[in-house]
Amino acid sequence: MKLIYFKATWCEPCKAMLKNVIEPLKKKYDIEVVDCEEQYEFAGNMNVTSTPTIIMVDDENKEIARATGYFSKERVEDFINVNISN
Repeated sequence: MKLIYFKATWCEPCKAMLKNVIEPLKKKYDIEVVDCEEQYEFAGNMNVTSTPTIIMVDDENKEIARATGYFSKERVEDFINVNISN
C-alpha cells in the first residue's frame, strides 16, 4: 500500500502541505508525490479534480480511500493508519 499525494504548482495549500506534512511523513511511509500539471493523464485516470488530494492505493494501484483538502500531519497519519489496517 502507498499514499499518493496530488498537488499543483500554483496551489498554495499544496505547497504548505508538501513542506509541512508530506515531506516529513515520507521518512516513515511510502508516499508518491504527483504534480497534476506534469502527470495530468495519471491524475485524470485517478479522477483527481481538486488539489491537494491524497489517495491510498493497494499494490495494484486500486483506490482504497481518498481525501481532498489541506490536512495536518496528524490527520494524514491517522488516514494512513486507518486504511492500512482495513
